[in-house]
Amino acid sequence: MLKGETGFKSHEEKVDGYKVRRRSSSFADHFTQARLFFNSQTTPEKEHIINGYSFELSKVNSVAIRKRELAILNQIDQVLATRVGANLGLTPPEQLDELTLQFARQNHPEYPVKAAKPEVEKSAALSMATAPGEGTIETRKVAFLVADGVSKASVDVMKKALVAEGAEAVLISTHTGSVKFKEGGEAEIQHTYLTEASVCYDAFYTPDGDSVATLEDEPDYIHFINEGFRHCKALAFAKGAEKLIAESYIAKQEKDSGLILESGHNLTADFITAMKGHRVWDREKVRKVPA
Repeated sequence: MLKGETGFKSHEEKVDGYKVRRRSSSFADHFTQARLFFNSQTTPEKEHIINGYSFELSKVNSVAIRKRELAILNQIDQVLATRVGANLGLTPPEQLDELTLQFARQNHPEYPVKAAKPEVEKSAALSMATAPGEGTIETRKVAFLVADGVSKASVDVMKKALVAEGAEAVLISTHTGSVKFKEGGEAEIQHTYLTEASVCYDAFYTPDGDSVATLEDEPDYIHFINEGFRHCKALAFAKGAEKLIAESYIAKQEKDSGLILESGHNLTADFITAMKGHRVWDREKVRKVPA
């Protein structure tokens, strides 16, 4: 605040009323925001949500609980509930379960309430998808998949490009401690293919070097890239590392979106462009490789 300026002041006026402790009825509207979020997603993102609900609810052994949750999803979107229900072998109930109503009425005795018509029914800001040429990779974590003998030059070129865009490079190897570079010297390693989860990373890069021969026989590395590919994330391979794809399920189709090979791409620039899209949505249905 500049000198001489004052902050906001409320208009002074006499008021008359009762002071009560209660929630507004708008707090009893449990579905408008959820519906807005679901409606704002692209088709591949909706598939992710449907698969996510199907996965989690399939872990629930009680059919009664599954039906109760499907009834809740049905209040958000009928297609969502029907698709998840089909994956569970159940027809979503149209009405909320009595137990759901009982718990909700502990906070809102008049539950359920009739929600007001929302001002916004769809918002692109709620989707992860970005328009071509837009997006950023700031704060993204990129897994650099290495082993002893990896080329420091291959690591440094990609790392410099990613860090300049605000991303973070994390070395993952066959063992913790330190990894030895082909040119000499070492780097600290905190994560291994066996103990780290690929889902913690936004993209994957395999550098060049003598490390390629080690990774060729490393099943946990192969699982890492298969899983990253299945989850629609960008993968880049330095020229000498491209042959590792032959050991994976990725190899079954020559031209995949978001698969950046140094022999046919501008390695760093195209990798960054692929990452800016958040996920490689083209793979959502047609390229669900085993992982």
